[in-house]
Amino acid sequence: MRLDILDYSVYGNVIDAESDACIAAAVEALGVAARVRPIAPGASFADCAPWVWLRYDLRSREDLRWICAAAGELVRSGRAVFPSAAAILRAEDKRETCAALRAAGVPTPECRPVAELAACGRRAVVKPRVGWGGMGMLRVDDTGAFRAPEGFIPEDYVCQAFIPHDRTWTVAGTSEGAIAVLEKWRRAEDFRTDGEFNREVRLVAPFGNVAAIARAALAAVDLAAGTVDCIAVAGGLAVLEVNSSPCFVYPRIAGSDLAAPMARRVYAWMGSCGS
Repeated sequence: MRLDILDYSVYGNVIDAESDACIAAAVEALGVAARVRPIAPGASFADCAPWVWLRYDLRSREDLRWICAAAGELVRSGRAVFPSAAAILRAEDKRETCAALRAAGVPTPECRPVAELAACGRRAVVKPRVGWGGMGMLRVDDTGAFRAPEGFIPEDYVCQAFIPHDRTWTVAGTSEGAIAVLEKWRRAEDFRTDGEFNREVRLVAPFGNVAAIARAALAAVDLAAGTVDCIAVAGGLAVLEVNSSPCFVYPRIAGSDLAAPMARRVYAWMGSCGS
């Protein structure tokens, strides 16, 4: 059996390249030949392997539409593809993520159109529907005085009430359970907790119902493996985001191996697709 790791990283994301190498090594340890290939609009999938693992750095709704279309094309050609187009859409469009989580009863902050910003209360966060690492996020300290920046397209954004916090937790997991819980602390006046990648991250033991929430979130968007970002709220934890193409490289955390458990689960999932 052969598997292709097709990576849409047109923005030159070095983190993605390092993560792809981790996946390739984990897949080959299972006895499956793995090949990493870059893809972009216009790419041909004619010579792709029977099994395909899609990876991507998405920064716009156009990026999302293209990778979902690519996933659909690969499936129609008879390949087993992870993640599915539906899972990518649910995980990578924040509006779709919120809808899927709330439908499944997974706690998550309410996500609104920007036109409903005032309903978030006095303080809010305006986020691009597609993006990662806090890129393009705006903190609004007075929703009544919000003025959209030049070039702002409301349909490309969502808003949520601002939740004061000093840290978040990223749970790496599969449909079988948690692999690791990574605690990420806020720095100085940055309202994000992952604003400067791979800083102030530490491995912590699973606590409370964090593992159960992460597993439920992955199931809600139909992912066999991925990461789930959680935040403390009144009454417990809530899910901020689900990542279908997560980072596997945390060099400051000794002995962390997120790729191997995910590769095993994805390998089993692809086998169940009948290819």
